[in-house]
Amino acid sequence: MIQQSPSWIEKYLETGRLNNKFEIIGKPIGKGGFGTVYKVRYCLDNNIYALKKVKLHLGVDEKLHDHKVYREI
Repeated sequence: MIQQSPSWIEKYLETGRLNNKFEIIGKPIGKGGFGTVYKVRYCLDNNIYALKKVKLHLGVDEKLHDHKVYREI
């Protein structure tokens, strides 16, 4: 059994990207089983986008690419 270290997971995920690179505009515009959708403005190009913030809960032996939420990324 190979355990996944936090550094392994961090190369796939960016923590804080929503708060650092996007400005949330108003309240969430949708919600589903995997997460919440926000209307956002991207700081680099000033365009408006819909962004889904997904919650990821990996089991001890579960790999990211085997997780159902991987299809949403």
